[in-house]
Amino acid sequence: MTVLRKITTLVAAALGLALSAQAAPLVLSPGDSVAFDTTAGTYSGTVSGSGNVHSGTAVFQFDQIDLPAGVTVTLTGNNPISLRSSSSIGLGTTLDASAVGQSGRLGGFDGGNEGWPPSPGQGPGGGGVTTAAGGCCWGGGGGGYGGAGGTDTFAGFVGAGGGTYGDAAITTLEGGSGGGGGGNCCGETNPFGGGGGGAIELFAQGAVQIAPTAQILVDGADGNSGVQNRTGGGGSGGAIRIRGFGGVDLGAGALLSATGGESPPLGGNRTGGGGGGGRMAVYSGALSNAATMHVSGGAAVNPDDAGDENGQPGTTHFAQTPPLQLKGGMALWLDASDLSTITTSGSQVTQWRDKSGNDRHADAGTTKRPDLAMDQIGGLPALQFDRDQLTVAGGLGIGAGDERTIFMVMEYSTLTQNSEMFGTGTRNMIDVGTYFQSERLRLRNSQTGGPGDDGFNSIYSGNGSLPTGTHILTVEGLGSGTVALADGLEILNRSGSFFHYDLTGSVGIGGALYGGREYIGNLAELIVYEGALSDWQLNHVGGYLEQKYGLDTAFQFVVPEPCTLVVWSLLAGLAIGAARRRRSER
Repeated sequence: MTVLRKITTLVAAALGLALSAQAAPLVLSPGDSVAFDTTAGTYSGTVSGSGNVHSGTAVFQFDQIDLPAGVTVTLTGNNPISLRSSSSIGLGTTLDASAVGQSGRLGGFDGGNEGWPPSPGQGPGGGGVTTAAGGCCWGGGGGGYGGAGGTDTFAGFVGAGGGTYGDAAITTLEGGSGGGGGGNCCGETNPFGGGGGGAIELFAQGAVQIAPTAQILVDGADGNSGVQNRTGGGGSGGAIRIRGFGGVDLGAGALLSATGGESPPLGGNRTGGGGGGGRMAVYSGALSNAATMHVSGGAAVNPDDAGDENGQPGTTHFAQTPPLQLKGGMALWLDASDLSTITTSGSQVTQWRDKSGNDRHADAGTTKRPDLAMDQIGGLPALQFDRDQLTVAGGLGIGAGDERTIFMVMEYSTLTQNSEMFGTGTRNMIDVGTYFQSERLRLRNSQTGGPGDDGFNSIYSGNGSLPTGTHILTVEGLGSGTVALADGLEILNRSGSFFHYDLTGSVGIGGALYGGREYIGNLAELIVYEGALSDWQLNHVGGYLEQKYGLDTAFQFVVPEPCTLVVWSLLAGLAIGAARRRRSER
């Protein structure tokens, strides 16, 4: 993977990306071994260290990951695993988080116990059981996840298959559910339900390369058959989520499997239902896929019992996530999806590092620290603010009256009078809330804003124009006035300087340096440019954020043509200057 690493480094350098030096590489050789414990959040073997458990997912961040064929990887523990690289990932060996017998692992749920009555499978899609009098000898329903579990039906008695949950995009990384247990009142021997498959994520800021020798397995386990063939339901398959901003190459011969478990008898006519298939989602700037991908449901293996159903197939999802190419003129770039830029103490964020190359890092104080949470917006991490705040002490280098453009990927559900997201003080800030208008945006500038709508130098978008939920919020301070967009649609356009205050001093992120009015909600990404952007530049940045977070907005993603990527990046600063002049005259 040395060549891949060099290519990723060169591309990153051309785009102005800084490869993180915050974490060590995980680069192993054939014969090496590494074991990950997702409950403890540790790894050991040829190399050892620790990650963090955030929002129930064990996260292991490295500068580079290379696990070729011949490396032994062992996965244990109760939590899903996220293996992350600030550059590239190369995988040529096996990652196996399949259920083992009744036991799920790495986020997979256990199958139900045998007995009378038997117990249903665990998890949101756990397989059901027959509990009616006289039905004690029948099998359990299959667990569901991406596909529904098969139902066990015999002589009018029903062990329902588990339903589906989650979504095809795997916005929440979670494992499969267990199959229902079988009845044991007819002399059965432990006809338990199979466990659900676990959940694995590979996440790279650069490229992900899955070699032909690689296997990623999150299969559900088969239900267990008793002496007289009353069988537990199969467990459902789990989840595989892969994201590579520099591209994903799934090589020919590689195997990705999230199949449901079977419900096989030893012979005879009383099986349970098969487990449903799991889910797979692949996000990439460019995708090459020649791998074998299985999300089939498990079979109810019984030719004599027509009432037993197979599990239904699971889901596969592919989405393009093009990289952000506009780097010229960037003053600040905070990206929660790049965990190499975030330092935590437990779940609390102590520093969010700037990716713009300007080293304008956002630091927390000893209190009012936001939490890092996984799977918040489009399956990506975000910082959760609850009247918390980070501060860029040295400012952003943008003077009073200078043009500027800010993008925020934000999500809020709590309505308060004032929830301040960005600014230098409570009289110079961007906020959402209910004061003056409900579910609106407020822009306030006490320095040069003028009387505004309320006599306090503030302007407001219309009532309900920024409803609770997830948004790409864009605010422009232009020579001709102030403009704000919600998801690419204009919600404010006023003459006057309401987003033109001095940003050369301390700047609050998630707050405006005023106690009691700090932000309540999630913030996933924040980008600030010096100057105005042209319409196609606005669409490029907004479209990048839309596709990255799986949102539906009015932005239309555009790429630079006919200039090459590197030349366009070098010219972007000039383009912003030209746009500043054009938009100041409109």
